[in-house]
Amino acid sequence: MSAEQASLKKHALVWGIVLFLVHLSLLTPLLVLTVWFAAVPAVLLYVKSNRAWFAGVSVVSLLVGATLSGSLAIAYLGIALTTLIPGIALGEAYRRRWTARKSITAGVVAYLAVYLLTILIATMMGVNLTTTIADTIRDGMAHFPENVSSIITDETLHEFIQLSVMMIPFYLIATSTFLTVLTHTIARRIANRTRGASIPQLPPIRDWKLPRSFVWYYLIALFAELFVPVDPGSFVSTIVVNIVPILMLAFVVQGVSFLFFIGHAKRKMWIPWLGVVGVVLFNPLFMPFSLLGVFDTAFPLRDRFRKS
Repeated sequence: MSAEQASLKKHALVWGIVLFLVHLSLLTPLLVLTVWFAAVPAVLLYVKSNRAWFAGVSVVSLLVGATLSGSLAIAYLGIALTTLIPGIALGEAYRRRWTARKSITAGVVAYLAVYLLTILIATMMGVNLTTTIADTIRDGMAHFPENVSSIITDETLHEFIQLSVMMIPFYLIATSTFLTVLTHTIARRIANRTRGASIPQLPPIRDWKLPRSFVWYYLIALFAELFVPVDPGSFVSTIVVNIVPILMLAFVVQGVSFLFFIGHAKRKMWIPWLGVVGVVLFNPLFMPFSLLGVFDTAFPLRDRFRKS
């Protein structure tokens, strides 16, 4: 056996075991932790071995896991494939030496495709997504303090449920993007510290910049939101309800990028990290940060900052 074959076998075995254990954890309370990086072992198995080893190890992992899961075999296979397919998409992109941006786009599309396919299968099996979401929200409200739940009227709750159902596209896009970026970041740090694989790096966050046209899209969306009523049966209303938070989130990231630019220029990196913590912990900061992102995109703030 050559050194290259031995290395492929070693990596396939190691990451195959990790993949198997992570997939099994998705049927346990550890799900709340492992779901965030469940695609990482699949990516590393794909880039650290060859396609034949990946296919063989993945099939064995799925079969053994389904056997051990017993009555939960279908659930195990469904959850495992939900993370395995995006891992394949990212791994193939890295193998083809795509840029980080193009690779992440492939990962996001793969996640979205898997989620949409899951919804389609669930619907064909008789699952009513609207009813499921409504029941979940009502069950969650049952745990609220009485002084809080008492001020929420049935009409308010009904409107919130309708809005939550309409915003499913936003949730899917945001979740897919977050999981892909997180997977890319973790997989890159692990892969690039070992031999045999190289995963491209995104530009530093301080250099991120949205196209100026996004400002006009955002203004048009905000203007439309003022005049388009929230109507679950309206296609236009659904688009507006989803596009506004998507663009707002994009400009929040742009605002954070501007803080990283300032922190790097001033050599005070506590500034951007304080902003990140603030945005994550305090939702009311979303609007100020999105406005900062809008100004950073629309005006040459960075150029003026450099000159000063």
